[in-house]
Amino acid sequence: MIKILLLNIICILQIFLCSAASGQDLINGNFEQGQNAGWQPYNNYDRNVLIMGNRLFQPYSGRWFASLVAREYGEVSRLSQQITLPNIRAVYLNLFIFLYSEEMCDVPYYDAIVISINQIPLIENPRICSGNPPVRGWIPSTFDLSMFAGQTVLITFQVSTIDTGSTVFSLDNISIDSKPLSWPPDNWRR
Repeated sequence: MIKILLLNIICILQIFLCSAASGQDLINGNFEQGQNAGWQPYNNYDRNVLIMGNRLFQPYSGRWFASLVAREYGEVSRLSQQITLPNIRAVYLNLFIFLYSEEMCDVPYYDAIVISINQIPLIENPRICSGNPPVRGWIPSTFDLSMFAGQTVLITFQVSTIDTGSTVFSLDNISIDSKPLSWPPDNWRR
């Protein structure tokens, strides 16, 4: 009787601990579910943020990717999703980023990108211009979210401009994982 009771308690604990550790999955991190599924888009010029690959610009994988564009004076483009992170020791935000900017680098003002969790910047670059960053192509990126493990968080990606030089902040294959991206991934392409 005690043995059965202990087995039942262990089974209940396993179910509780496994479900608490798993969190809520990120929805549509590869954007293959189409227009804005799982994501809250915002653009103060009412532009779409999800686009399909074309001849000029291909997704990292699949047919769709998110493309946050800021091309008009004061334009802000943002993509957000609220999720519950798994309650485990190591939690990472993994994704691929492609940045393109027409902003001149010899002016005293620039476009900006921000990736934040609950409005706390994980990365903030207020100096996006042509040639900064110097890398072209999809950039594998990993952010340690372990301090937020087990919490419900708002993940936000944002680009903004203060003039008419366009900046495009594209995202693909966003995931929450217990491991950072390996470098370089087997299927990485520039």
